[in-house]
Amino acid sequence: MTKRTFLLLIMLSAISQASAQFMPLDPGPMPQQESFLLASALQVQPEILAGGYRQYDLTVARFMTWHDGPKDIMVRLVLPPAEPAETENGYPLVAYVHGGGYIGGSPLLDVTEQRNGFGSALSVLLDNGFAVASLGYRLAREAGWPVQVTDLKSGLRFLAMHGHHWGIEGSSIGLAGHSAGARLAVLLGAMDQDMFTDQHDPWLERPYSIGGVWMWAGSAWDWPSVDQWVEFGKPPRYSVPRLLFGEHPALDDATRHRFRVRATVPHLSMALPPLFKLRGASDYRGDHADALKTIEVWRALGADATLAIVPGGHNTIGPTDSLLHFFTRHVKDTRPPIHQNRNPARTAEILNDLEEYKAAIEVLVQANTQDHGFTIPSGHWLILHDQSLLWNPDGQGWTEGERAELTRAKQELARLEAAFAREEAGQTDWFRTAEAADNAMKLGLDDPETETLRDQAEMILAEENEAFQRMQKANEHWHQGEKEEALSLLRDHPDSRITHAYKRINKTQTPARPEWADQWGVDIYGQWASISLGHGVWMRFRHVPPGIRTLPNDIQYRNTASDPWVTKIAIDQGFWLAETETTVAQWHAVMTDSPDQVRKENSDHPVALIDYLQITDWLKVVNKNYPDITFRLPTEEEWLFAAFSPDHKHPSAMFAAVHAL
Repeated sequence: MTKRTFLLLIMLSAISQASAQFMPLDPGPMPQQESFLLASALQVQPEILAGGYRQYDLTVARFMTWHDGPKDIMVRLVLPPAEPAETENGYPLVAYVHGGGYIGGSPLLDVTEQRNGFGSALSVLLDNGFAVASLGYRLAREAGWPVQVTDLKSGLRFLAMHGHHWGIEGSSIGLAGHSAGARLAVLLGAMDQDMFTDQHDPWLERPYSIGGVWMWAGSAWDWPSVDQWVEFGKPPRYSVPRLLFGEHPALDDATRHRFRVRATVPHLSMALPPLFKLRGASDYRGDHADALKTIEVWRALGADATLAIVPGGHNTIGPTDSLLHFFTRHVKDTRPPIHQNRNPARTAEILNDLEEYKAAIEVLVQANTQDHGFTIPSGHWLILHDQSLLWNPDGQGWTEGERAELTRAKQELARLEAAFAREEAGQTDWFRTAEAADNAMKLGLDDPETETLRDQAEMILAEENEAFQRMQKANEHWHQGEKEEALSLLRDHPDSRITHAYKRINKTQTPARPEWADQWGVDIYGQWASISLGHGVWMRFRHVPPGIRTLPNDIQYRNTASDPWVTKIAIDQGFWLAETETTVAQWHAVMTDSPDQVRKENSDHPVALIDYLQITDWLKVVNKNYPDITFRLPTEEEWLFAAFSPDHKHPSAMFAAVHAL
């Protein structure tokens, strides 16, 4: 065969190990010899950098990773040229948290590299008598959330406890971070200190105090949401795996709680540190609504907060004189108390006044979480109409003030969910109608009209699901050569989708074999082709022809705030798309030589507990095994194009990951 390359797009469950399983908070404890760690740190000799800065690379803890054994948690401490004796009270300290989307980045920041914006910005602090510590943490591929917080807390506590050995005045620490590091920094500044994020920390006996948080990019107004459980934020609600197997296998109560703790909102309180958010004007597609909301909430809760939007993008550093002024005011000249009154009832009241009802509930849930942060109060999970996850507590055992604010928030959320249910019913989106109406009832709404709407939507969904299951069963018969059994399930059925499938399967001729395919043909859903991955495991693909798709209103998007909305997607060249997410069997057939690995329960379920880097490894192996085929993840445009057929009830749309939007 002539050397040609064919494009096959793979759907993979990109669920990070940092969030996808509720195993121990880290891969396991290991002995932490505090005296040895301190003695080793004290033996480190400084590297003298340009400008006279003194740089120490210190190991402050040693934690296990899932795959590569122990990892040293590093802190790169950089001191000004002046000796400690020349300073009046010791160096005020600013700790920096690197970004990298939790999967990359390094604490080994070079403060002398002028091309590195963050290093050069921090050098301004050094030139004005501050010490700077760049904090390390385990990445998502190495250990699961919230060990990133554990590691950063360990570095902060080490510096608060032992910083005096390097001339540091550590009663108040400033925090700065970029991107993912900015999110971690604001979370550290907001959250209470409990064992949920502190397991195995060798320096637990020393609390620390955050004097102020500086955010380069990053977001503080974020929610645990459904799109954190699927492929890079693609709409998950109508996927074939969900219809076949239910919720994603990684989506359980414990992992949802972990996502709650990862968000900043549950940790809002009356004890927030001062905040400075700096954003590039073109960053976040020019949409800074979340940043404005953060500032509004921070100020309402009594904290100093500033937002600066400056020219530039995601990596802009802004004016360094503002950075110096912020930390001079809030760290060098101010020593806030370590313990402050968080006052959850008053916090929830303020959030309710701001009409931030979800946030009020999150704060109250967090305040009443027991067992050092592990056990959330009694209640149940909801997926709200905006796709955010919310724990709906019953308020048992809470204070009178907390219960009053909980009731108020739930009443308002119930009203919003009911209104959304009516809106979706008008658009015949019965899935969202049923879910929103059910949410309203579970939040305490007593409204016969909403209850009737829920029952109507659930009846329609039951009929649609029966049709889907019938088609799926018929397709299984067809591929097993049991054609009469397949046709009997489709013949004379009133559902138009089934009628359409019956006509197709009887009239469509088998197309020519794709050059790369091991098997091919036409079934109930149309043209298909498969390749063998070994060990008796196959991967089936569906052809997506070129054309133009009009997007539903709630899926339209724009690249920046000033750009027009993207309402249509045009694809010039057809492509093949895997008909389901990559399964457990398909994953192991590529990544292991042992057939026993793929003969396990739920081997046809979507693979879970993997991160983006592991996905790229899987793709490299597949491409090596099939040099005439190019396997990759679909682009956003390709995914949406495949997901929205001209007729959303067309059966081929059922294997395009989104159904009946």
